[in-house]
Amino acid sequence: MNDITALVEMLGNYTSAEISSGDIKGVITKLAEKEQGSISVSVTTKNEVKILDENYDSETKYSKLVRIPKEASRMAVKRNGSFAAVVVFPGVRQNGLNATCVSWDGKGKPEKWITDGCETNEKNGSITCQCSHLTFFAILMSPVRQNISASDFRALTYITSVGCGMSLFFLAVALFMHCLIRKGKASDATKILINLFVAMFTLNLSFLVNESVANLRIFGACVAMAATMHYTMLATFTWFFMEAIHLYFNLWKLPAEIKHYLTKVYVAGWGTPAVVVTGLLASQNYGYVVIQTDNGSSSKMCWIPDAAVHQGVNIGYYAIVFLFTFAVFITTVRQIVTIKPKEEKAQNVSSIKANSLSIIGLVLLLGITWAFAFFSYGPLLVPSYYIFTILNSFQGFFLFIYYYNSRKRATGDSNAAGSSGSTATSNTVRTSPYQ
Repeated sequence: MNDITALVEMLGNYTSAEISSGDIKGVITKLAEKEQGSISVSVTTKNEVKILDENYDSETKYSKLVRIPKEASRMAVKRNGSFAAVVVFPGVRQNGLNATCVSWDGKGKPEKWITDGCETNEKNGSITCQCSHLTFFAILMSPVRQNISASDFRALTYITSVGCGMSLFFLAVALFMHCLIRKGKASDATKILINLFVAMFTLNLSFLVNESVANLRIFGACVAMAATMHYTMLATFTWFFMEAIHLYFNLWKLPAEIKHYLTKVYVAGWGTPAVVVTGLLASQNYGYVVIQTDNGSSSKMCWIPDAAVHQGVNIGYYAIVFLFTFAVFITTVRQIVTIKPKEEKAQNVSSIKANSLSIIGLVLLLGITWAFAFFSYGPLLVPSYYIFTILNSFQGFFLFIYYYNSRKRATGDSNAAGSSGSTATSNTVRTSPYQ
């Protein structure tokens, strides 16, 4: 083993070679200085060892198959390593030892291998390591720079997992409540909101399963996954726009004057993002994206590999939505704040609280929180990742709370038989989407 380093120097212009000493056999290969890739080594029943190319048939049966991921190769080169070797010692038997799959933790001193996020599957003498490194929500709008720290990556991933999981659950509860309780008597505003819930539910679900599909290494499946997630994201933006349009029309009492109003809203809400996604599919802009941290670890997902297309389409699409929704937001907030109750000049505590909840609800309904993607540059890069991830991965959960409280408030107002019909209260109720 002490002579392996000397063997590397003997390779000259060759990149790999077989090595043997009696019954001991193996292979040695140089590590590329740039763009390191994974290394796969097979061991036959006769202990013959050879390096497989990248297109090897994974279904072929080998006595043993060792795969060194590119992350490990990259980390070795970073630490001045120059080669990788796999050696078989046929006479060595290790009893009473358990194999454990681990991932490298670059945090702290000394750095160490940890089992967090890795599952060890042992079956019929074969060991499979499945390590999950789900990416974070902000990647939807801002391509991750290569220098993001591993600790930030883990924290953002954890926040995303919790946020998307909670949003999925509570959006499902809201949809269940609508289908069983309110579907027959739902207003136009509620129907529009439910479509937003559907778009957000499918966005969160597709985001959580994205990496699992990417790890299948089936390019067609990855393209389909990327297109699906992109469609659900653009659909979410579009339904923010539809919420703003409905709110604007409602302020001026226009929906009743528009023929087939809801049909037109549905076509625009689901059809517009389909046009964009179809164009990107036709131009082959979906595929694999690898996100790397400063310690050499990485995560793969199905998305838009071209950063320019990614930002141009997504930031551009949302910018159009934001300009309109923000204008409607300012107009509505101005009405809420400036209109005074008829019976008293100053707003009381309850009306201030109700108006504050209405304003917060508008921020969520109109997707204003996604505007933090505009600040993902320079010194604001990492802070914007955290703010964006917290607000938008939990957005489904926040909207459910607003939906539930507004529904209770709307029910209470109707039971009051109009006894509290002040201008401020009326205005607050009118901005609720459940009337």
